[in-house]
Amino acid sequence: MGSSLPKPGPAWHVQLKIWLLTGELYVRLGKCEEALACAQEAALLSPASHHVMYLVLKTFLFLFIWVSYFYFALPPLAWPHS
Repeated sequence: MGSSLPKPGPAWHVQLKIWLLTGELYVRLGKCEEALACAQEAALLSPASHHVMYLVLKTFLFLFIWVSYFYFALPPLAWPHS
């Protein structure tokens, strides 16, 4: 009987997927340092992977949006005077 489950790839590919999924989870939890650490570990397995670069970009995009939101959400009196 055939199985509908995909066959596992080489061990390094499985490890790469685990690091990337863990990094995605950390981004969603807002833990950017941990997400970048996962991307760094994944980059050791596959340095030219576009998936690794996507995770890094997603992490920095999350940081940018988070910082922008809190910076622009300040009340008007808290803005620095020129």
